[in-house]
Amino acid sequence: MKRPYTLLLAAAFTAICCATDRVVSRTGTYNTISSAVAASSDGDRVLVESGTYNEFVHLNRSISLLPLVEGERYTLTERLTISHANGAQVLISGANGEQLLYVGVYTTSTTVRVVDSFFQQCDLVDPQIRVELFRDTVRQYAAISSGMVVGCSFPGANGGVFSLSVIGSTTSTDEVVVIGNNFGSISGDSDLFLSTNSSIRMENNLIRSERSPAISIVRSGPVPGATTYMLNNTVRTNMVDGGGAFACGVLGDYPQNMVVKNNAVINYNGGFLGPLPQQVAISQSNDLVVPPSAVDPGSGAPTAGSPLIDAGDPDPRYLDLDLTRNDVGCYGGSNSRANFTTPMGGAVVGFMQAPRVVSQGDAVNISATGFDR
Repeated sequence: MKRPYTLLLAAAFTAICCATDRVVSRTGTYNTISSAVAASSDGDRVLVESGTYNEFVHLNRSISLLPLVEGERYTLTERLTISHANGAQVLISGANGEQLLYVGVYTTSTTVRVVDSFFQQCDLVDPQIRVELFRDTVRQYAAISSGMVVGCSFPGANGGVFSLSVIGSTTSTDEVVVIGNNFGSISGDSDLFLSTNSSIRMENNLIRSERSPAISIVRSGPVPGATTYMLNNTVRTNMVDGGGAFACGVLGDYPQNMVVKNNAVINYNGGFLGPLPQQVAISQSNDLVVPPSAVDPGSGAPTAGSPLIDAGDPDPRYLDLDLTRNDVGCYGGSNSRANFTTPMGGAVVGFMQAPRVVSQGDAVNISATGFDR
């Protein structure tokens, strides 16, 4: 139900000024999604009436697949495939489906953006495909090579399958961004596997897991200049002591930098990081292990009097939204989980990246991804 916009509106205008909307309805010209897609060209929108569609859908060009009415959803009983869409920019919003995957050979950068949708599985592992998931629910797992995963829900309980996997090398020069997500639930646990040649920025995630480690970072080859940022995450478990760190394990014998600050581990006394390879240069501080009473079991927010409150790094770059000292855990800092707990609603900024500290006289560089049906 959402359409992306950026701060660079002039660049976007040329691409959409001649776009066509095609409505899919039971009684209209297009009574299947596939027929509307087949008639569409790059830049067009396919607007889908609420209902269940028993068809395989193949998106092979730069189109937007959206609900006809904001706030409603359409259900796909078969696979939704990014099919031979080399170089395309695809937007999917409001979908309720089983599996999202790709076929074809990709030699040019391709973007797949999924907004406010429900999928069982998301299989988009390819060096050329950048995947952006915003405010989605992925019931089983998502596997990608690069991209952004922001404000999503991964209920977990997948029988040993990683809820989120970032696999292999990528041609993208952008960071892998994992911010403000809810991994696992009170009744299900969740694990993450990140193996990439990109920098990783993982902030303000709530992760419930019963396995160690909950987050695995594997560098399987040289990654010159790559940095992993682990900031303000909360990892919660019913385990107490399994020997060694519980939350984050780092493997591989290749040089990398890590910044690890303001993370909370609930209930487990092993700490946040396990043993590190020799060639890891790390800046670590203000990670805390606290009892279950320190956070709300559903949201991960600090409870009244929690030792997580105002316990983070006092550097101004980590201040909370109210400009007080950083709270440790997923509700601290400017990317607080509180930013991602409300419904999508109307036009919103899904995610904004801005410098935390700007020196007087320096330029302020801000990028944002927004959505409007």
